[in-house]
Amino acid sequence: MSMNSGSEHTRNVRNYYDSFDPAAAAPSRLTFYSELFKRFPDLKAPDSVSKLSFGCQNPVETLLEELKSMKLDVNAPVKILDAGGGGGLDAFLLRQLLPNATIVNADISQKLLISGAETFRVFPGTAVNKTGGVNFICADAASLPIKWGVKFDFIISNALLNLIEDKERVLNDFSALLSESGALILCDVAFAGGNKPGPAFALGKTIADGTYFAPTVECEDDYPEKIFKYFKFSRIAERREMKPDMAGLKGVAFAIFCLAVRKNIPCEKETIPCRCGGQATIEIIQNVDVSEAPSYLKMIREGSLNSAVCPKCHNRFSDLVPFYFRWEKKAFEAHVFPAVLADKEDDIRMSLCGMGKLPGGDAGGDKAKLIFGFEKFRASVRSIAG
Repeated sequence: MSMNSGSEHTRNVRNYYDSFDPAAAAPSRLTFYSELFKRFPDLKAPDSVSKLSFGCQNPVETLLEELKSMKLDVNAPVKILDAGGGGGLDAFLLRQLLPNATIVNADISQKLLISGAETFRVFPGTAVNKTGGVNFICADAASLPIKWGVKFDFIISNALLNLIEDKERVLNDFSALLSESGALILCDVAFAGGNKPGPAFALGKTIADGTYFAPTVECEDDYPEKIFKYFKFSRIAERREMKPDMAGLKGVAFAIFCLAVRKNIPCEKETIPCRCGGQATIEIIQNVDVSEAPSYLKMIREGSLNSAVCPKCHNRFSDLVPFYFRWEKKAFEAHVFPAVLADKEDDIRMSLCGMGKLPGGDAGGDKAKLIFGFEKFRASVRSIAG
């Protein structure tokens, strides 16, 4: 676990992990990874490395989902940074799943890194910091060595930010280290929603009493604003709530979540031939959820969502792609189809109702509207935006 090295909080955290004795710890059940082990029954996770993990979720499963969405297979030579990866459990699993990946596991605790490196040497036979594609670096997440000049395809942050004082600085560094098409897998612990208990609940407590008492834990609702300063897209891959059965935490709810964060909005690209002889490239987004990318609203206002312009004659192509729109804050959902399909409304409505995607369907339906024509849709969004 890594954070700014100058504060008392940082020293407490470093001392806590450096003093951790895996021999005295109970065997790890790796509950978060149970589905991964079902999916890959030959996957190994010796207790000597699983005890050195202090994560709160399973980032490996989400990373594999993002890999697939990028149309990459498991043999792709991707570069992965696990920031605050402890003894390297996630790196250990990824080494088995992605044989051609280059993995950097960075942590502030030299003791955890040394112990994890020994497990790599014994079990998969990979010598860390040699030629096996796995590197362990003792580094502070609040001052990552960006001078490496390396751009990573994936960055993992598993129960790290909740221990960081300057979260925005770290997110900015992550953005600088991530490739333009890359993904940050952000797993963290926060106070559920926007309800942060008063300071009295942690009075006299330190991280030695449990990471829930860390003074750097923030509200779940504070994360989107910080994330969207440096990234354009963030989807919730997994989320749960829990109330720890610990003295001093009675009634305090925590959100444990995993986010797939992108520097750019994921899309499908297609080429459209223009009558002038040129070609326009359209970026297709079929699931438009404002909570995942607030910049969707700007794209709608500008008319650039699911549209393209021919670079040769500047002819605009729009209202070509059906998509689903959701704006949870305004309780507004819509299935949007090109205006040229308006004469097919009855068939489309019947189909959506049958799938339970419009009111009146066999499955009860949702509250989504059916809109034909991008301009009509844009007018609806403007009216509810106020």
